[in-house]
Amino acid sequence: MHHKTPTMLEECLERIARFVPESKICVVDTAPDKTFVDELCNRFANVEIIETANHSLANAVNVGLLRHHTPFVVHMNADVYVEAETFDHLMRPFVDPAVAMTGPIFLTGEGVRQQHGPFYEPNFWGLSAAGQRAVSWLSGALQVIRKSAIQVVGGMDTSLRFYNEDVEWCYRLRQSGYKCLLIPTRVTHIGGSSTPDAPRFLVEGYRGAMQISRRYRPPWFRVLHSLIVKTEANVRKRTARQEQQRKAYSDIADMFRKKTFNESPFGRTLDDSKIIE
Repeated sequence: MHHKTPTMLEECLERIARFVPESKICVVDTAPDKTFVDELCNRFANVEIIETANHSLANAVNVGLLRHHTPFVVHMNADVYVEAETFDHLMRPFVDPAVAMTGPIFLTGEGVRQQHGPFYEPNFWGLSAAGQRAVSWLSGALQVIRKSAIQVVGGMDTSLRFYNEDVEWCYRLRQSGYKCLLIPTRVTHIGGSSTPDAPRFLVEGYRGAMQISRRYRPPWFRVLHSLIVKTEANVRKRTARQEQQRKAYSDIADMFRKKTFNESPFGRTLDDSKIIE
């Protein structure tokens, strides 16, 4: 998936061409530049450019998922840099037909392991270089997926406009009896390179997380989730340093008070907004 990070995309593609030259590559571009696209096609003969609206990450992923008739598909962000052994390690567990998805460990550009929150941290404990671990979800920055599993559960949920779509997808896979495995092979994920620093993305993150709780968590968890967020939002809408953040937390507090979780803060695309920037 690519959005306005041409230098990173070139590095990403160069590594794929070097390590897996036989691969079929689709670049789903949500903000294509004709000059750059032409240059890219001249440099990488096996790359197909697919232009689509900047609706959501989920929509961009779904556009590319079924492009080629292969038993497995990889989707990854343009700011992910793989290594020579990456795909060999990620493909090995698929000898087990119950495995639907595998994902690597992500390092930042500084070489530090990327954080996915305190509740995800135990997944790394005792994970040896030769091991693997079934987890509740895998980061959508890079996932290898069995195509037949997609045919069972469908693609990513496009109602989750930004954040949480990878979590929800893995939950659906697990509900259908599949496994999602964290593999101790490392890749670099620059992260945040194409993510706008706009308040509406914060609102969407909280909205999506609550949607997942409503679908997959027991009643007591949903009540606790809502209480924690409302408390946090009511405090931060008064104490946040920036006016934009105070406005975002005010909108989050209103959303949880009114329970308007089906209303995204985005318009037709991620370039539209109901929140004043």
